[in-house]
Amino acid sequence: FLSDTEAAVPAVARSLAHMAGKNRDKVEWGQFQYCTSGTKLLARLIVLASVPQEGGRGIHILRFLLKFSHNINRHLVDVWEARFPLLLHFLEQHKDNVELGQWQDWLLALV
Repeated sequence: FLSDTEAAVPAVARSLAHMAGKNRDKVEWGQFQYCTSGTKLLARLIVLASVPQEGGRGIHILRFLLKFSHNINRHLVDVWEARFPLLLHFLEQHKDNVELGQWQDWLLALV
């Protein structure tokens, strides 16, 4: 993302999380121009979530990934359903004070 569009990430991620919860259809990745696989989407979102305080985007990105995980890799669903609630709880409790090194290590452990 470019710096002038990065401010929109929390709102977009929040909207995606809401829509992903309502629509559980399988995504056809070939129809997209810039993000043609679940792996590419995951990589981009993990990078954005690595700095979670920016507009609260980390919470919204994790909620989206949790609801959309079946489209990224079906083998991630059970793992993420076990781990994401803990990560979300942590972010909700530490909205303004997240130790980035520890947070980034936890994110990397997910993938």
